[in-house]
Formats: sequence, structure tokens, C-alpha cells
Amino acid sequence: MKSITSKSIAASLSNPADGPARAAVRVSGEGTESNPLRFAAVLRHADMADESSAAKRTSQTEDCIERLNRELDEVVKLRPANLNVSRLKHILVTSNEAAKPMETYYSAIVGVRIGERMALAGIGHVAAWLFSQGECRTLITPTIMPIDNETSGPRVLTSALGVGFRPEGIQQSETRLEPKDFAAIAFQADLATESLGRENFENATQILDRLTENFSRNPAVLIVVTS
Repeated sequence: MKSITSKSIAASLSNPADGPARAAVRVSGEGTESNPLRFAAVLRHADMADESSAAKRTSQTEDCIERLNRELDEVVKLRPANLNVSRLKHILVTSNEAAKPMETYYSAIVGVRIGERMALAGIGHVAAWLFSQGECRTLITPTIMPIDNETSGPRVLTSALGVGFRPEGIQQSETRLEPKDFAAIAFQADLATESLGRENFENATQILDRLTENFSRNPAVLIVVTS
């Protein structure tokens, strides 16, 4: 388990060295107009047909996250005050050019917070929620579907970076983070309970540690963004 923390964001990711799945996260900025908080995350899915080496899987995942992060930095530098989800969606579209030749599946998300404003764009098995005043609201839903209409059990991606990419499958959201609000982003995990307030937590790391208990399984990547 690897953790990443800064002033208003915390992230954890599982990256087993002997498994085919790989995850990577990049975080920078402070959330101000002059230095927006920006984050990108990617999960290379475990594909039974993937016979590539562990080194190649890691290298390709790093190439994918670096492309996302570089595109995100460029977009934010151009006009940070006018940032919107359509520009974040464009990052995923252009980054797919690098992911497609890798011939595998990636779930990914990019996000920016400037003051109280936050924008997200994601694709694949990634979901996001806003926790505000004791209530939980879904911001982004995964682009997945169950096999044989079963409500539980295996699911398949209906859109992802790389193999199976469809621009219309990109999920987008814009919201505001009021004082004591926080957003949670999870890869490959379902939120089992939505009852979690902010009042007893001092920072994003504390929320992250507590929020892990609210999922049906350990998320491959879990990110918390605070106001």
C-alpha cells in the first residue's frame, strides 16, 4: 500500500508487484487561483490474456500517468480561471493516443480544484462522490456493466483508455466544495455505506483512513479531496 498526501488531498493505492494490475497517482498544486490543485490517477486492469512482464506493465502504466499529468499541467497553465470539464475530457481523449498502442485496459481520472470549485473527468471503473452536510451525492459513475445482468459478481468495462475507448463513455462533473465538504474517488470498489461526516476529521489523511471502511472491497486507488 502506497500513500500520497498534501495540504488538501490524500491518496492510497494498492500495487502488488506479482500481479498484472498496476496503479499510479500524481498530485500537485495547492488549490489556489495561481497554483490550482491538480491530480491524475490511472489503473491498468488485470487482463487474463496479458502475458507482458511485470517490468513492462509498470513501465506502460508510468507512461500513461505521465501523459495524463503532462496534459493536465498544460491545460491548467493556459487558462486556470476558465477551467471546465470539457477541457478535462479533452485530456482523456488526447491521452488515449498514448494508451491505445499498449493494447490493454486503463481506468483513469483527472481533476482540478481552484478554491471551492472542482472539476472531474473519468473513464472506466472509477467513481466519485461528494460528502456534504452529512449527505452523499454521486459525481461520477463507472463505465461498467454486470455479466448476465447479475447485480453482484464480475463486471466488464464498457469504456476505458486504451482498448475499448469511447469518448462518449467519459464521465464528467463540476461541483463546489464548501467548508467541511470533501470528495472521494475510488477505483474498482463500491461504496457500501454513505454515512460519513466531516466534523470529526482534521485533514484529508484522516478521512482517507476512515473512509476505507465504507467500501465493499479495498479500492485499487482511493483519493480524498477536501475544501
